[in-house]
Amino acid sequence: MRIAKKADRGSVFQAKGCVFVNISEYISNEKEKMKSKPFRQRLSYFWDYYKWYILVALLALVLLGHTVSAKLTQKDVILNGILIDGMAPLEVPAAVQSFYDANGIDSQKQEMVLDTGLALDSGMPSVVANTYQVIHARVGAQDADFIMGYEYAIQRLAYDSSHMFADLRELFSAETLAGWEGSIYYIDGSVLSLIAGAGFEEIPLPDPFQPEDMTDPIPVALDVSACAAFSSVYYSSDRPVYISVVSNAPNRELTARFIEFLLS
Repeated sequence: MRIAKKADRGSVFQAKGCVFVNISEYISNEKEKMKSKPFRQRLSYFWDYYKWYILVALLALVLLGHTVSAKLTQKDVILNGILIDGMAPLEVPAAVQSFYDANGIDSQKQEMVLDTGLALDSGMPSVVANTYQVIHARVGAQDADFIMGYEYAIQRLAYDSSHMFADLRELFSAETLAGWEGSIYYIDGSVLSLIAGAGFEEIPLPDPFQPEDMTDPIPVALDVSACAAFSSVYYSSDRPVYISVVSNAPNRELTARFIEFLLS
């Protein structure tokens, strides 16, 4: 193959039926040409060659900005509550905001999370089974401080073999509990032990408000139905709503203060 003499600009080589271009020299020459062109033409040239680099860079900046903004605006969770069979409130319940104010909690930086997406009273076995799994997973991961619900839900969870609820005597004084008598929900520890070996459906359950008839009465829940602030979450006025402290709650002290605030 015969190669022709190098061209004057040093960027093009010719052979029989072929043209070879030195890319770096070609680009350099094109840039030199652009310097004498009008601004609009130079801008068009720049956009044609670099638009994808610019778009990728802009996308990266947007994603970075979103991540930084999310980190800066993310609030610290001070309490996690599971509100079984509850409706999602349109706004923060009044009791929660009042609790913030009374305890010097900055609601712009800290928050109480109320999860209302779980149901045990739906009548759908698949939904009930999924709710049990989620609750057990969250309790196991120490991602829950308290649980609220109607008596059916509280009873099922209180007699769960995992001992899900804390003994309220560990959190409140005898004097405080005496002042709440009539609102306390009890389970029988001896029955709980039997259920662990026999199954829930095979053991008759005692009256939760007659601890004197129990072998080992344990206070595990409190009636908070009188707290009107949760009326938008639990709208059924003829069914009592109870609150229990999770046995391994990561924020037991603050949870106890919240319960005292509700019942005060």
